[in-house]
Amino acid sequence: MPDSRQKQLDDNERITVAVSDGVALGFKRLLEDEDLMKKFWAAGYRELTDNAGSRASQWIGKRILTALASALLVLALGYLIKTGALK
Repeated sequence: MPDSRQKQLDDNERITVAVSDGVALGFKRLLEDEDLMKKFWAAGYRELTDNAGSRASQWIGKRILTALASALLVLALGYLIKTGALK
């Protein structure tokens, strides 16, 4: 029984090493493919600039809306106080 348990552990270790080596080799081949790397980084750059521009616009838009809402609230409160509705 101990021999079969040891064989199973050895097999599991060999499988783990083989998978690890395969993944490492795959990444190495990917990184060595210059055309693929150029396409990858170009796509990443496009995605980053698109998202950055869109998020910057959204951030500015949120700040403008917040400022307008605050101004309207102040005007409404001022009007209510001036007319005597709030004492």
